[in-house]
Amino acid sequence: MALSECATVTDENSREINSHGTEAFPVACYHDDLQIESVPWHWHDEWEAVVVECGETKVSIGQEEHTVKAGDGFFINSGILHGCWNDRPEESCLFHSIVFSPSLIGGTADSIFWEKYLMPIQKNYGMKLVLLHQEVSWEREALEALENAWQICNREPEEYEFRIRGELSHFAALLFAHRNPVKESYPMAEQRREERIKQMLTFIREHYAEDINTGKIAESAMVSESECLRCFRSMLGTTPIQYLKEYRLEKAEELLRTSKMKVSEIGDRCGFREMSYFARSFRQRYGVVPSEYHRCI
Repeated sequence: MALSECATVTDENSREINSHGTEAFPVACYHDDLQIESVPWHWHDEWEAVVVECGETKVSIGQEEHTVKAGDGFFINSGILHGCWNDRPEESCLFHSIVFSPSLIGGTADSIFWEKYLMPIQKNYGMKLVLLHQEVSWEREALEALENAWQICNREPEEYEFRIRGELSHFAALLFAHRNPVKESYPMAEQRREERIKQMLTFIREHYAEDINTGKIAESAMVSESECLRCFRSMLGTTPIQYLKEYRLEKAEELLRTSKMKVSEIGDRCGFREMSYFARSFRQRYGVVPSEYHRCI
């Protein structure tokens, strides 16, 4: 099992398609610096747990946003749309993450581990995101289990598969013992809104280079423009047009960094028809105009 940098790749539904481990051992460990690249909005069926090594990261699920400092961490449940950003862009933010299938520790769907312990976590509406702090004893124990699993993955000693599964089982047991005692089902209205936002994000990622507007984005999910605006505000804390602009800038930055195309061609390919607007927007986001950024790479 190779330790690797996190590189989130999504399919047409913003669902992550990275292979986390193998079918026989579905767990993978990652190490990355959010100063270099943020983790875009995405979701996956696996559970994810992160320990921040240094700096601070901002993690968001919908409009819920938290800053997580070094030594602390968080847990993301299955199927939850989320993203991570560097809370202080001028500083490094290193983190260790583990992405694993609950089946690794739960076995089959009819096992006592799955039915008694994992299902109550996976279906708990109050456990979409669980923050973990060093100051809380059980949360510190959970962070230690995660870091132990990550270090074992990094070293791969003999019988490392047993040891990783043991640490992650301990982590899950702590989550279960301290689970949020709230209604365990997701509100239908929120489920619908989350499915709609996933459809609209897919449309933006497929058509960002074209001349699209709020009406076209709303139409992609068969909702009104007002519902489209509500979805983006409630789930992502932004507007569809602002998200479109940010996504275009991210794609432009990627092309400026990796290709030899002209700046004007990159701007046009990423949906910016006016180069002055492209330059101004890029400078607001990255601190320099595209031509300067292109020369520095």
